[in-house]
Amino acid sequence: MKRNIICLVLLLAVCLCACGKSGETAIDLDKAYADMTALEGLPSMFVLAPDKAEYIYGLMQSDCARQTVALCENSVMADEIWLVEATDSAAADRVEALAKQRLEQKAAETRDYNPEQYRVVQDGKVLRKGNYVALIVSAKSAEMAKYFA
Repeated sequence: MKRNIICLVLLLAVCLCACGKSGETAIDLDKAYADMTALEGLPSMFVLAPDKAEYIYGLMQSDCARQTVALCENSVMADEIWLVEATDSAAADRVEALAKQRLEQKAAETRDYNPEQYRVVQDGKVLRKGNYVALIVSAKSAEMAKYFA
């Protein structure tokens, strides 16, 4: 009897430990955006309201638990940041596909008319960690990507 109780206690402890780990670390999107935009030498950005991001880019509000979509105030520059916590894995798949499509679109827009900005777009990144998705287009995209962790 004593052995059975010990086994049950151990089994319960293992189950509780397994339930406590979600496998995904939460990303503080507000802090990530603040850190990214605090880097020296970046252009001024403005954040789009979620309904505007949906209208302009097709980033569905129903797919986003949280989002920050920011564009460069100077429309000639390609800088753009999307930081999204999707509602679930399927939504994250859709957001990631949309971000990749946006990066391709920006490349097509800048390829012929602005070679300097085309190089910035080529260095752009689409990152994904679980249900979190980021699109980072900036001359400092590699440095900014470190904050998406």
